[in-house]
Amino acid sequence: MIEESEQQPEDLEAALDRIARTDAIGVTLRKAEEYAAKAREALALFPECEIRSLLIETASYSASRER
Repeated sequence: MIEESEQQPEDLEAALDRIARTDAIGVTLRKAEEYAAKAREALALFPECEIRSLLIETASYSASRER
């Protein structure tokens, strides 16, 4: 199966099936947004400046990008 060192062509299908059945992508995206929100909250404590704005933008982009 997937855990073995040598993968077979059908292992990809098995992995994709597991991902779909467990909503792993959805869970991961929600967790990424939670971390981005925490980062934006922490950055809000600092005075407004270009670097803070760029870090906030980076956190938001990282959590929302498609690929």
